[in-house]
Amino acid sequence: GIIAGSTTEVLRTTLLYPLSTIKTRIQADNQQKKEMPPIIMDNNTYNNTNIDELIYDVRQNLQDKIALGDLYAGILPAILGSVPSSGVYFGVRDVTKRILETQALTPSKLDDLFVSIVGAVIGDIASVSVRIPFDGLVYRQQVGIKDDKMGNWLKESLENLPLIILTDLPYILIRIGLRGIFTLVIGKNNVGIGQNEILTVIIACIAAFVSTPFDVAKTRILLNRRNMKDNEETIVQDDSFRKKGLLNTFYAIITEETEENNVM
Repeated sequence: GIIAGSTTEVLRTTLLYPLSTIKTRIQADNQQKKEMPPIIMDNNTYNNTNIDELIYDVRQNLQDKIALGDLYAGILPAILGSVPSSGVYFGVRDVTKRILETQALTPSKLDDLFVSIVGAVIGDIASVSVRIPFDGLVYRQQVGIKDDKMGNWLKESLENLPLIILTDLPYILIRIGLRGIFTLVIGKNNVGIGQNEILTVIIACIAAFVSTPFDVAKTRILLNRRNMKDNEETIVQDDSFRKKGLLNTFYAIITEETEENNVM
């Protein structure tokens, strides 16, 4: 029921929150990629020294982010946002699927895939709309921005809602799409319970890996990362980037284009 679902979401958020904090700090750090040594290939073989250095730098980067401490910074707004947003997602998704299923005259596997994708997309949009005000505060607390440097996180988060939805959808689409492809190929009834769980984990990992650039973009949008200079804990709000249009703004954030370089 509702109580069981809410309790599960609170436990999930609490247990995984330190990893979420580390991930946010890494994604918000634009300097790490400049410090990574290149992997040089010589006669189709990797340079072991450079690989060792790369592994060391990755490990050191993780240690640095953990050393910042307070891995549970922002846990309260995270819980307050995750519980209702999770309920909204499943509720809207299921209602949407039921409505679409009643319209299908000759249900097929492709129809089922279409219904699943549309239901998940609409559910995700509704869920993100509920969660976004909380995420705007959570991300800034996770990276250690002080209260007097927070800026108007609520207003900025709501203004960036279309961009956040755009960055959140790829994971859902990839996950549902892969699940649908596997169902079409091997059949839903040909997979055992244990195999189904393993398949679900594999699909989730693939979707997370492929959609990582979008997740990084979301973090930097919520932190206004493109306008944070010289690691100052200051949010400098610049509305000019919004005038470039949704897709151009999104592309600029992912490629770290250049208003950030112009102020360096």
